[in-house]
Amino acid sequence: MVRVSGEIVVENIPEAGPTLSGQLQIGVSRGSRSISVNNGRFTTNISKSASIRFFSAVLEGKPARVISPTTSVAASAARSIRVVVRYDALAMLHLLSAETGESLTDVEVLRAKDYARSSLAHPGWVLPQDSRIVSDESPVALDGRIGLIGSAVAIHARAVGYEWKRVTVDLVDGGERELTLQRSGALNLIFVGDSEREGVMLRLRGVGANGAPHLEVPVMAGTTQLVEGILPGSWIVSLEKGHWAHQPEVFDEIEFDLVVDDLIDLQLEIPLDDEERVDVAGSVFIPSGWYLNVFSVRLRPIGPGSDPIHDTVVIHSTTMESEEGAGGTLWYWGPISMKQGTYGILVLPIGYGDVFEVGEEGLLDVYIELPAPVDITVQAMLADGSGIATPSLIRWAPVHPPGVPGAGAVPVGPGDNGYFEFQVPIGAVMLSCSDVAYRPKHQIEQVTIGGDNSFTMLLEPAMGMHLYLEEQGTSVPWDLSWHPTIQAQGHDGTVVTRGRTGVGYRILVSEPGLYEVDIGQLPGFLPVEPFPVNILASEVIEIVVEIQSQ
Repeated sequence: MVRVSGEIVVENIPEAGPTLSGQLQIGVSRGSRSISVNNGRFTTNISKSASIRFFSAVLEGKPARVISPTTSVAASAARSIRVVVRYDALAMLHLLSAETGESLTDVEVLRAKDYARSSLAHPGWVLPQDSRIVSDESPVALDGRIGLIGSAVAIHARAVGYEWKRVTVDLVDGGERELTLQRSGALNLIFVGDSEREGVMLRLRGVGANGAPHLEVPVMAGTTQLVEGILPGSWIVSLEKGHWAHQPEVFDEIEFDLVVDDLIDLQLEIPLDDEERVDVAGSVFIPSGWYLNVFSVRLRPIGPGSDPIHDTVVIHSTTMESEEGAGGTLWYWGPISMKQGTYGILVLPIGYGDVFEVGEEGLLDVYIELPAPVDITVQAMLADGSGIATPSLIRWAPVHPPGVPGAGAVPVGPGDNGYFEFQVPIGAVMLSCSDVAYRPKHQIEQVTIGGDNSFTMLLEPAMGMHLYLEEQGTSVPWDLSWHPTIQAQGHDGTVVTRGRTGVGYRILVSEPGLYEVDIGQLPGFLPVEPFPVNILASEVIEIVVEIQSQ
């Protein structure tokens, strides 16, 4: 064992450290515990082979977040450590009973690392890559145990015997958040069948519900999972292959009714994977002049019933063989084993693609050639002719024929006084700007070898509003599922673009004037009455809306 000791230092108040006592939350290997702080100092013992992390503290009854060190410290280097904390920056989550209003005990907070699970109402169960906090009581300090900080982080929380509930929290500014939970039931799921079949998803939906499932988790046969925190009601649980919105294949499903405190045993079968796979191989020609240190080839199924999440293959250039030739380099990939069907091939980060078909004989000559690179320039100007526009960055993407896959636009920046210079493939290119200071702009330009290839992008200053939510001084990040409505009053103004940015929600409009904004009733909060907003030309105003928990 190694004895670890250290001191607590309060940011900007270094003289306060020696006077403080309380608790310091630490992590050793994969576990966590609290240790005592007395007169600004702490000691603990850890294994020689372990590492230690510092998450948060409660000093003289005040919660604080550890801001240094932020990474694990090996035992060999942890004999004497200076831990710096910051007050008023730690998010605290209160979990209350919907029946009694009392704080709940035996609570759990989960941060799912994959976007699909983090965006659904129920996380299923803990996966190895998830971040998790288990606490004897509420409130829970959302410290380093929950992962890296961010201004709008989706988490799930529950207490034993109560529902899982999703909430978006601000881990940067911190503050107090509150969730009210209902009593729930649970499922004990037994998965049988083909234990080698991958890409099978367990999905839970309310009877008659449409759209995204309530729960979605990958499963394997030969396992058993306890799914807690399900509200009482009529449900359908199913095993499916493929994205839920793309006509998935359903292997098994059961409809059931759940009541509070019930535990239901259900068995679901994963059928034998008898779908044939064939060999696929190909090559990519990269013309001379492309400055690509590394690139990748993405193969994604695009036909009906396909599973782009689990059957997409990405091949990195570091795994390919290559040979220099006249005018460029030919890179070879494969063979790899793939299902029959239609696939899109995309060369990244350029975003240039094509489509090919894999039949029962396989396909060993998939070929794609990047167009020759061309240097182009773009100068951003104000549309009214009054001067130069200075967006922080612009983006570009090749224009694809219908049915050919594409990728996200490639960012370019920062520019030099609105001037950008970069490489693109010959042909049609989409140039775009989504800088917060300007109205969104998209334009298609034709790039040619030997041409001038100097383009101008005319931008108009943005006008609209940035909505922020607060509850008793605590920032409430705007959730992805919240969509306010806006209506022009006495004029023909329309919404140009809208969406979540950071902790707020930005709405840009086409005309100045009076608009009515209706937030409605956000889940877990009291209704907010519609309110007027007067938009001025070329201005984005900030509005803080006070909300109140139910």
